Amino acid sequence: MAPMIEHDGPQAAHRRIAAAMMYAIEKHWHQRRRDGTPYIAHPIRVAECLRRIGGVDDPDVIIAALLHDSIEDTDCEWDDLDKRFGRRVADLVATLSGDMRMPKPERRTEVIERARTAPREAQAIRLADRLDNLLDMSGFSQARKEEYVDGSEKTLAACRGANPALEAAMAAAIAKVRAELQA
Repeated sequence: MAPMIEHDGPQAAHRRIAAAMMYAIEKHWHQRRRDGTPYIAHPIRVAECLRRIGGVDDPDVIIAALLHDSIEDTDCEWDDLDKRFGRRVADLVATLSGDMRMPKPERRTEVIERARTAPREAQAIRLADRLDNLLDMSGFSQARKEEYVDGSEKTLAACRGANPALEAAMAAAIAKVRAELQA
C-alpha cells in the first residue's frame, strides 16, 4: 500500500493531485467507455472542467473529481481513500457514489436527490461529471441520450447555486444535445 501523501508544504498539493491521478489510473486501467476509449480520460476531464470552467482550485476537490467514480466502479473503498487522501476527499467521493446494490432507475433517482443536500464541492463535481458526459456521448443510443439529458436537467436543478459557470456550461450542453436529438 502506498504511503499517505503529506498535506503540507509548497509542493504538497501538486504531489497529492499527481498521486490521485496515478491511483485513478491504477483503478480504472482496464475500463473502457462505451466508444472503446480508455475510461481514465473521463475523470481527468471532469477535474479539468472543474478547474478550467468552474474556477475550482481546491486540491481536495480536484482530487475528489479524479476519484469520483472509484468507489462506485472499482474495488476502491472509502477507508483506502481516507488513508491516502484524507477524510474530506473520501467523503466527497462517497457522496458522489451510487449504491450499486440498488436497481439502476432507483439508484439514478437517489443520486440526484442526494445531490440536493450535498456540499457545494460535491455538487460542482457532479455538474462537471454530467457536463463531460454530455459533451462526449459517443456510444450512447438515441434512447440513452434522451434519458441522460433528462437526468442532467434534474441534476442541474438539484445543484443550482453550486457553481454558476459550470451550471451555465451544463445548460448550454443540454440545449445543444436536445437540439441534436430533435434534428
